[in-house]
Amino acid sequence: MFKYTKNAKELIALIHTIEALTTYLKTINTNKHEPLHIGEAMGCWLYFTTLTEEIPAVETSLHTTTDKTLLELAHESKLLALTQRDKLKEFMLQEGIPLSDIPAPKPKSDPHQIPLVVRATDSEIANLMSESVASNIIMCSTNIGQSIRNDVGMLWLKFHSEKVAFGFKVKETQREKGWLKNRQATLLQVLKFRCVNFFDIFGLTFSETSIYIARRLIFFLKNE
Repeated sequence: MFKYTKNAKELIALIHTIEALTTYLKTINTNKHEPLHIGEAMGCWLYFTTLTEEIPAVETSLHTTTDKTLLELAHESKLLALTQRDKLKEFMLQEGIPLSDIPAPKPKSDPHQIPLVVRATDSEIANLMSESVASNIIMCSTNIGQSIRNDVGMLWLKFHSEKVAFGFKVKETQREKGWLKNRQATLLQVLKFRCVNFFDIFGLTFSETSIYIARRLIFFLKNE
Protein backbone atom coordinates (compact mmCIF):
# COMPACT_ATOMS: atom_id res chain seq x y z
CA MET A 1 0.00 0.00 0.00
CA PHE A 2 1.22 3.49 -0.84
CA LYS A 3 1.24 6.17 1.83
CA TYR A 4 0.37 9.63 0.54
CA THR A 5 1.19 12.94 2.17
CA LYS A 6 -1.63 15.41 2.77
CA ASN A 7 -0.68 17.48 -0.27
CA ALA A 8 -0.52 14.40 -2.48
CA LYS A 9 -3.97 13.31 -1.33
CA GLU A 10 -5.38 16.75 -2.13
CA LEU A 11 -3.80 16.78 -5.56
CA ILE A 12 -5.02 13.26 -6.27
CA ALA A 13 -8.51 14.56 -5.49
CA LEU A 14 -8.01 17.07 -8.29
CA ILE A 15 -7.60 14.19 -10.70
CA HIS A 16 -11.19 13.20 -9.97
CA THR A 17 -12.23 16.77 -10.79
CA ILE A 18 -10.40 16.49 -14.10
CA GLU A 19 -12.22 13.23 -14.82
CA ALA A 20 -15.52 14.93 -14.05
CA LEU A 21 -14.53 17.74 -16.39
CA THR A 22 -13.76 15.19 -19.12
CA THR A 23 -17.22 13.67 -18.66
CA TYR A 24 -18.78 17.11 -19.00
CA LEU A 25 -16.85 17.83 -22.18
CA LYS A 26 -18.35 14.76 -23.83
CA THR A 27 -21.63 16.65 -23.94
CA ILE A 28 -20.13 19.34 -26.21
CA ASN A 29 -18.30 17.01 -28.60
CA THR A 30 -19.60 18.56 -31.85
CA ASN A 31 -16.63 18.46 -34.25
CA LYS A 32 -15.47 14.83 -34.10
CA HIS A 33 -16.07 14.35 -37.83
CA GLU A 34 -13.58 17.03 -38.87
CA PRO A 35 -10.28 15.70 -40.26
CA LEU A 36 -7.26 15.81 -37.96
CA HIS A 37 -4.71 18.53 -38.62
CA ILE A 38 -1.02 17.63 -38.92
CA GLY A 39 -0.22 18.59 -35.32
CA GLU A 40 -2.92 16.31 -33.92
CA ALA A 41 -1.80 13.41 -36.13
CA MET A 42 1.89 13.89 -35.27
CA GLY A 43 1.08 14.11 -31.57
CA CYS A 44 -0.71 10.76 -31.74
CA TRP A 45 2.16 9.09 -33.61
CA LEU A 46 4.85 10.43 -31.27
CA TYR A 47 3.03 9.43 -28.09
CA PHE A 48 2.20 5.99 -29.49
CA THR A 49 5.87 5.48 -30.37
CA THR A 50 6.94 6.66 -26.91
CA LEU A 51 4.63 4.14 -25.24
CA THR A 52 5.81 1.28 -27.45
CA GLU A 53 9.42 2.04 -26.48
CA GLU A 54 8.53 2.55 -22.82
CA ILE A 55 6.90 -0.87 -22.35
CA PRO A 56 10.06 -2.96 -23.05
CA ALA A 57 12.02 -0.73 -20.66
CA VAL A 58 9.45 -1.36 -17.93
CA GLU A 59 9.58 -5.09 -18.65
CA THR A 60 13.35 -4.97 -18.19
CA SER A 61 12.80 -3.30 -14.82
CA LEU A 62 10.35 -6.04 -13.83
CA HIS A 63 13.04 -8.61 -14.53
CA THR A 64 15.76 -6.66 -12.73
CA THR A 65 14.45 -5.43 -9.37
CA THR A 66 13.40 -7.53 -6.38
CA ASP A 67 11.96 -4.61 -4.40
CA LYS A 68 8.27 -5.34 -3.76
CA THR A 69 7.11 -1.71 -3.94
CA LEU A 70 9.08 -1.05 -7.11
CA LEU A 71 7.68 -4.22 -8.70
CA GLU A 72 4.15 -2.98 -7.98
CA LEU A 73 4.97 0.36 -9.59
CA ALA A 74 6.51 -1.32 -12.63
CA HIS A 75 3.47 -3.58 -13.08
CA GLU A 76 1.14 -0.58 -12.85
CA SER A 77 3.34 1.40 -15.23
CA LYS A 78 3.24 -1.40 -17.80
CA LEU A 79 -0.52 -1.87 -17.48
CA LEU A 80 -1.15 1.87 -17.88
CA ALA A 81 1.15 2.08 -20.91
CA LEU A 82 -0.52 -0.93 -22.55
CA THR A 83 -4.00 0.47 -21.88
CA GLN A 84 -3.15 3.90 -23.31
CA ARG A 85 -1.30 2.38 -26.27
CA ASP A 86 -4.25 0.15 -27.20
CA LYS A 87 -6.72 3.03 -26.84
CA LEU A 88 -4.54 5.27 -28.99
CA LYS A 89 -3.97 2.48 -31.52
CA GLU A 90 -7.71 2.07 -31.98
CA PHE A 91 -8.12 5.82 -32.48
CA MET A 92 -5.20 6.06 -34.94
CA LEU A 93 -6.48 3.17 -37.07
CA GLN A 94 -9.91 4.77 -37.13
CA GLU A 95 -8.38 8.07 -38.31
CA GLY A 96 -6.01 6.45 -40.83
CA ILE A 97 -2.76 7.33 -38.99
CA PRO A 98 0.04 4.79 -39.68
CA LEU A 99 1.37 2.95 -36.63
CA SER A 100 5.04 2.68 -35.70
CA ASP A 101 6.58 -0.75 -35.16
CA ILE A 102 5.81 -2.46 -31.85
CA PRO A 103 8.90 -4.13 -30.27
CA ALA A 104 8.68 -7.75 -29.17
CA PRO A 105 8.14 -8.38 -25.43
CA LYS A 106 11.26 -8.83 -23.32
CA PRO A 107 11.93 -12.43 -22.19
CA LYS A 108 11.77 -13.14 -18.47
CA SER A 109 15.01 -13.47 -16.55
CA ASP A 110 16.26 -14.11 -13.02
CA PRO A 111 17.32 -10.83 -11.34
CA HIS A 112 19.90 -12.68 -9.26
CA GLN A 113 21.65 -13.94 -12.41
CA ILE A 114 22.32 -10.42 -13.74
CA PRO A 115 25.93 -9.30 -13.11
CA LEU A 116 26.11 -6.31 -10.76
CA VAL A 117 28.27 -4.41 -13.24
CA VAL A 118 25.35 -4.17 -15.70
CA ARG A 119 22.39 -4.44 -13.32
CA ALA A 120 20.41 -1.23 -12.75
CA THR A 121 19.88 -0.29 -9.11
CA ASP A 122 16.42 0.25 -7.63
CA SER A 123 17.14 3.97 -7.39
CA GLU A 124 18.10 4.14 -11.07
CA ILE A 125 14.97 2.25 -12.08
CA ALA A 126 12.72 4.53 -9.99
CA ASN A 127 14.30 7.70 -11.37
CA LEU A 128 14.04 6.41 -14.94
CA MET A 129 10.36 5.71 -14.31
CA SER A 130 9.92 9.21 -12.89
CA GLU A 131 11.57 10.83 -15.91
CA SER A 132 9.41 8.75 -18.23
CA VAL A 133 6.19 9.83 -16.47
CA ALA A 134 7.26 13.49 -16.53
CA SER A 135 7.98 13.21 -20.26
CA ASN A 136 4.58 11.60 -20.86
CA ILE A 137 2.84 14.40 -18.97
CA ILE A 138 4.63 17.06 -21.00
CA MET A 139 3.67 15.35 -24.27
CA CYS A 140 0.04 15.03 -23.20
CA SER A 141 -0.25 18.67 -22.14
CA THR A 142 1.39 19.79 -25.40
CA ASN A 143 -1.11 17.72 -27.38
CA ILE A 144 -3.99 19.15 -25.36
CA GLY A 145 -2.89 22.67 -26.27
CA GLN A 146 -2.72 21.97 -30.00
CA SER A 147 -5.93 19.94 -30.28
CA ILE A 148 -8.76 21.45 -32.31
CA ARG A 149 -11.19 18.56 -32.17
CA ASN A 150 -12.91 18.14 -28.81
CA ASP A 151 -12.66 14.34 -28.83
CA VAL A 152 -8.89 14.53 -29.39
CA GLY A 153 -8.49 17.03 -26.56
CA MET A 154 -10.52 14.81 -24.23
CA LEU A 155 -8.38 11.79 -25.13
CA TRP A 156 -5.21 13.66 -24.13
CA LEU A 157 -6.86 15.04 -21.01
CA LYS A 158 -7.70 11.48 -19.94
CA PHE A 159 -4.16 10.26 -20.63
CA HIS A 160 -2.74 13.28 -18.82
CA SER A 161 -4.81 12.75 -15.66
CA GLU A 162 -3.90 9.03 -15.59
CA LYS A 163 -0.19 9.81 -15.84
CA VAL A 164 -0.45 12.53 -13.19
CA ALA A 165 -2.12 10.13 -10.76
CA PHE A 166 0.53 7.48 -11.38
CA GLY A 167 3.27 10.11 -11.15
CA PHE A 168 2.33 10.92 -7.56
CA LYS A 169 2.73 7.26 -6.63
CA VAL A 170 6.21 7.25 -8.15
CA LYS A 171 7.15 10.47 -6.35
CA GLU A 172 5.91 9.24 -2.97
CA THR A 173 7.82 5.97 -3.36
CA GLN A 174 10.99 7.87 -4.26
CA ARG A 175 10.56 10.08 -1.22
CA GLU A 176 9.97 7.16 1.15
CA LYS A 177 12.93 5.19 -0.20
CA GLY A 178 15.28 8.19 -0.38
CA TRP A 179 15.55 7.95 -4.16
CA LEU A 180 14.26 11.42 -4.99
CA LYS A 181 16.90 13.48 -6.79
CA ASN A 182 16.98 16.84 -4.99
CA ARG A 183 19.33 18.41 -7.55
CA GLN A 184 16.81 17.83 -10.33
CA ALA A 185 13.32 19.28 -10.80
CA THR A 186 11.00 17.04 -8.83
CA LEU A 187 8.08 15.37 -10.52
CA LEU A 188 5.70 17.46 -8.41
CA GLN A 189 7.17 20.66 -9.86
CA VAL A 190 6.71 19.32 -13.37
CA LEU A 191 3.12 18.33 -12.59
CA LYS A 192 2.27 21.74 -11.18
CA PHE A 193 3.86 23.63 -14.07
CA ARG A 194 2.19 21.54 -16.72
CA CYS A 195 -1.24 21.53 -15.04
CA VAL A 196 -1.22 25.31 -14.80
CA ASN A 197 -0.16 25.76 -18.40
CA PHE A 198 -2.51 23.29 -20.05
CA PHE A 199 -5.50 24.66 -18.14
CA ASP A 200 -4.55 28.18 -19.22
CA ILE A 201 -4.49 27.02 -22.84
CA PHE A 202 -7.22 24.40 -22.98
CA GLY A 203 -9.50 26.38 -20.68
CA LEU A 204 -9.98 28.97 -23.41
CA THR A 205 -12.30 26.57 -25.25
CA PHE A 206 -14.40 25.64 -22.24
CA SER A 207 -17.77 26.99 -21.16
CA GLU A 208 -17.96 29.41 -18.21
CA THR A 209 -18.62 26.51 -15.80
CA SER A 210 -15.60 24.49 -16.90
CA ILE A 211 -13.38 27.59 -16.98
CA TYR A 212 -14.35 28.24 -13.36
CA ILE A 213 -13.34 24.67 -12.41
CA ALA A 214 -10.05 25.01 -14.26
CA ARG A 215 -9.25 28.36 -12.64
CA ARG A 216 -9.91 26.93 -9.18
CA LEU A 217 -7.43 24.15 -9.94
CA ILE A 218 -4.87 26.68 -11.12
CA PHE A 219 -5.34 28.76 -7.95
CA PHE A 220 -4.83 25.68 -5.77
CA LEU A 221 -1.70 24.58 -7.63
CA LYS A 222 -0.12 28.04 -7.62
CA ASN A 223 -0.64 28.38 -3.87
CA GLU A 224 0.68 24.93 -2.90
